[in-house]
Amino acid sequence: NSAFKDLIKAKETEIMKRTFNSFQETNEFKVFHNALLTYLNSRERQDIKALLITKEHVKNIIPNFYPKLQSALDSDIGIQYNSLILDSNMDIVEHEMISQKSDSNEARKLYAELSKDYLVFLLLPKKVIKYFIDGDDFGDSIFFTIDDYISYDEKMPIQRINELFIEYRQNLTMRNTYCKFFISKSHLKSLRADMKDNLDEKKFIEKYKHLLQNKPEDIFREDLRLFLSGKLKANFLAKELILENFKRLDIVMLDESGNDFYLIEVKWVGTSIHGDGKKIGTSYDELDITPAAIKQSVSYINQLSAERKNIKIAYLAVFDAREDQSQRDTGFDINEDILDAKDRKFFNQFRKIDDFKVKNFHPN
Repeated sequence: NSAFKDLIKAKETEIMKRTFNSFQETNEFKVFHNALLTYLNSRERQDIKALLITKEHVKNIIPNFYPKLQSALDSDIGIQYNSLILDSNMDIVEHEMISQKSDSNEARKLYAELSKDYLVFLLLPKKVIKYFIDGDDFGDSIFFTIDDYISYDEKMPIQRINELFIEYRQNLTMRNTYCKFFISKSHLKSLRADMKDNLDEKKFIEKYKHLLQNKPEDIFREDLRLFLSGKLKANFLAKELILENFKRLDIVMLDESGNDFYLIEVKWVGTSIHGDGKKIGTSYDELDITPAAIKQSVSYINQLSAERKNIKIAYLAVFDAREDQSQRDTGFDINEDILDAKDRKFFNQFRKIDDFKVKNFHPN
């Protein structure tokens, strides 16, 4: 099981780091670390503060030091400055307002370098402590700047993706979103001339305003991917995943653990412009979705399972740009009976999202 191997590897790396940096296993370190946790649990903070202290000072820390530590951190200097150096008496011997790095990778490098001379404790929001010893970092957080932390904290876990599908549906009614899917008004005017259509210009535009760009699936897929990647706590594969049988998967996401796969297959119904831009191109309707696209999506779950990938759910997202928007959902009344026998046991992991209706309300 690759996920189990990854877990073992991560734990082995942590053990090796702890063995090499044995100072964190000392009683003095643990007492000081626990004191910082006690302090964080008694306060509500939204900033990131770096506390620096040498190993020698931790070894020689004064007895019953917590009240002095609390007093130092609650002082004006302790509150107003984001970088503090403490001594064994829990006095602030130096303080700085270090400019926040623009990204967590740069911040990590800075703290790792500082930790060659000091123990570096980062006090983070949500009562989290990240610490650096001799260039190595320990703890749960992967963020070292407040902007990165806030950006990530505002995102939803992938288990709430259905809420984002609802939000995205609203997003599709916005002109700056839907206009990118359809050919422009100027293109419609030139198409009228190319088709030698007798309708007057205004009526022609009204009749054909639902015409999609050529190869609209690519545009739909990237728009949905961009929307979700900005709102989900998930890792998105940069491009389509290619299975061993060379089938391409549209949107592939890994949850926060990096072990569980989620898949979104993207299809569309409606009519697109031809590649040459001078005539009507391809049309798809409900029969192209049920059963073909549904069978295809479920077969991908089977294939991923065969490749030892832990697929949780596969979604089918259909963008409905049909001229008649009152038609029923393209996945109406589906069930496992439409599947090949070998795929039916995977039907419980398949979800057909209600069609994403896209309408060109006001052609650009």
